[in-house]
Amino acid sequence: MGAIKPVDWDQGWEIQDTFYNTLYNKAAHLLKIRLNTLHTRVSYHCALNLLATEGGNPRVVLPAILLHDIGYSQLPETEIKDAFGPKIKNPELQRCHELEGVHLAGKILREIDYPADMIQRVQAIIDGHDTRETAHDRNDMIVKDADKLWRYSFEGFYLNYQWFDLTPRAYMDRLISKIPVWFFTNTAKTSAIEQAEKRRKDLKILK
Repeated sequence: MGAIKPVDWDQGWEIQDTFYNTLYNKAAHLLKIRLNTLHTRVSYHCALNLLATEGGNPRVVLPAILLHDIGYSQLPETEIKDAFGPKIKNPELQRCHELEGVHLAGKILREIDYPADMIQRVQAIIDGHDTRETAHDRNDMIVKDADKLWRYSFEGFYLNYQWFDLTPRAYMDRLISKIPVWFFTNTAKTSAIEQAEKRRKDLKILK
């Protein structure tokens, strides 16, 4: 049997839409921290699937999901790990990345002459996308759900359990336990269940 090729985590999940690909590229330099380039693209595709079944306004949802984590770029790189994960050590940093994201998203969207009312709606979603348990509206629900669905993807699962110093089994148990708690839409809950089952099969194969 040949050696297993290393995974290039930053390939795939292309953004086909010209406008949103351009917006992503404008923000890409702010997404290099903790592989947020990959997280953002996977979450973007999750958002597309949710929009197709749950409704919502893509002109609000898609800029919000593409820009929601750009605020991490403003945090000290050595402290970023303390701002996310199952055991957050510094909640103030988590909140800080949201506030910085609001500012940066507004700047980027104004540079491309995005409608002012849409910018405000995008910023309202980014403000609290991790720390706010409630959702403003359906668009906010979709962004929150898409953001968390990344954790159930192949890429998200295998990166996150290592980042959080958990065993694959422990992280799987955590993801399954959070499905009734994290998700707002029925589509996201169904997708999370389906993806969790795929990760179970992946683990059996890897063993």
